[in-house]
Amino acid sequence: MVLSTIIPTYRRNQSLAKLLLAIRAQTLPDIEIVVVDQNAPGYLRQALPAGLLDGALHVCLEKPNASTARNHGFALSHGKYVLFIDDDCAPEPDFCERAVEVLQRYPEVKCLWPVVYSTAGKEDAISRLQRGFMPETIPGSTLRRRIDARTDCNFFERDYFYRTGGFDELLFEYARTAEDQEFYLRMRLRSMPVWVDTELFVFHDEGVSGGCDLRTESYWNTRAKCVKAWAFRYRIHGGNHGKLSIRDLYGLVRSSFLNSGLLRQQPHTTMREIALLWRIINDSRVFLKPYLDTYVNIRHVNHLRAYRNNPPPG
Repeated sequence: MVLSTIIPTYRRNQSLAKLLLAIRAQTLPDIEIVVVDQNAPGYLRQALPAGLLDGALHVCLEKPNASTARNHGFALSHGKYVLFIDDDCAPEPDFCERAVEVLQRYPEVKCLWPVVYSTAGKEDAISRLQRGFMPETIPGSTLRRRIDARTDCNFFERDYFYRTGGFDELLFEYARTAEDQEFYLRMRLRSMPVWVDTELFVFHDEGVSGGCDLRTESYWNTRAKCVKAWAFRYRIHGGNHGKLSIRDLYGLVRSSFLNSGLLRQQPHTTMREIALLWRIINDSRVFLKPYLDTYVNIRHVNHLRAYRNNPPPG
């Protein structure tokens, strides 16, 4: 098995149906499809056209968690390479074949990110990527090294993904967002590079509702999720057994509201931002306290170890 596609899905059916059809139409033969269903029991079977899940490994989670879905799907997959792809992406027919060719041709590339574009177009997507590119390139290729990526569509060599330690399920349980930021930060700490192929594209339909719904939630709900993710990340990456240093607190304040936007806010909005940050600083301390031993050394955290010792049922 050359490639396994792992598709976490939650509250989407039409875009998932399009994605499944697109995967089945790929020019790369014999692709394993793993659909990790985070919906209510029976939802997908009723919402999707009859037979569309046939031949795919369809597994269900008891509760939605994007990190668990990816880790769980990886543990059940068999391919030499794995593709994590969101259920609102739409790849062209030769997408997987071209990506696998790159991974096989350049052995130093073990994590490959395509250019993910929206209705704004491919050039706009490449322009947005420029700031995160590093100087390293591979001569004779269209590959550029990048400091981070997103999790909407990524290829990994199987063993390489295991070395990342997987996605933090506790972080997503707490914050419901930004698990990708912590994941790629941990990859940088472990000197594990990410490569982008600037001529490999996949369309991401940002107009599709569902998923974590950050696009449609209220400002304050979205803000709370983001601040929670930042606080969690500072606590586990600070190296001080979950305690926040002065530097961490400054980073949190800066990320939360100490920016140019502060000057344009009404005083009551600024006070609400401060109150939100203070509440989450305390809340994150209480939430993480029982789990701090897991994060004693962030460079060696492995959220996949439990799956290797106790594989989830197929």
